[in-house]
Amino acid sequence: MYRLIFALMFVPLFSQEIMFSYFDKVQYNETKVSEFDFTTMEKEDLDSAFMLSYNYAINPTTSPLTLMGGTSVAKWNGYYDEIYAYSTYLSARLSPISILICSPYVEVSIAGPTYLSKQTLGDLDFGSKVLYQHYISAGVKIASALIEARLINYSESLPTAFTSSSTTLPVIISVGLSY
Repeated sequence: MYRLIFALMFVPLFSQEIMFSYFDKVQYNETKVSEFDFTTMEKEDLDSAFMLSYNYAINPTTSPLTLMGGTSVAKWNGYYDEIYAYSTYLSARLSPISILICSPYVEVSIAGPTYLSKQTLGDLDFGSKVLYQHYISAGVKIASALIEARLINYSESLPTAFTSSSTTLPVIISVGLSY
């Protein structure tokens, strides 16, 4: 028990974030964003998505580049079918400017191990239950609130990331809290 207490003593040293992400096909089709095809995936393949993620800063400094570690749980719905994704990842966040309490950033994560609850989602075939999750996100941190747009990709290997042999999901909007 004392080992657990000793390990948890260092948790407050990290800057932590909890984010909730949401995607709804109806909202996506009603906006002007639907005119631009950000993905190789048909928008009809995915009806809705929910994601809960937890991130922490590995090097909590004031430098513009921050290394982040995190984990996420996602539920993707499509064609009266659903699939769950459990991921862990490392990411790099670049926040070159900060104006008062507003700090825009770009974050990139490559090759985060992911376990899917099954191989298919409707007509989508992921090829395996164990994949890699890659994402690119752009967001802004206002005081302790976070708003972000994230493009997520699942592939079987790093060289196939964001290619036609991988699965790229539509842009997902995230809101969160940093503490």
